[in-house]
Amino acid sequence: MMRRGWSVCLLAVVANCATAYDRYEFERSLTSRASGDLACPSAQVRIAPLGDAMVEGTDVPVYERVEGCGRRADYIMGHGGYERITEQRDSGKEWVRAFEL
Repeated sequence: MMRRGWSVCLLAVVANCATAYDRYEFERSLTSRASGDLACPSAQVRIAPLGDAMVEGTDVPVYERVEGCGRRADYIMGHGGYERITEQRDSGKEWVRAFEL
């Protein structure tokens, strides 16, 4: 019985590590992609979740907003990673839509 308890505990720890790794990998991939989309160095790209929706069973946000170098874009989690759904640029007074699906 004790052995089963340890197995369940170990499985929970592994599942948590896998979820954290997936989020890290998705954010790293999104940073790289958004850097190209926004023509902005990766070091200047900032990512923040849009809303509270998470991919089922993970801590990976469904929607992310990325900002950098006077531009911002919104992304949605697709089958292979994040897909850009909007892009805006800062005109100095307001955000102007530059791209939208």
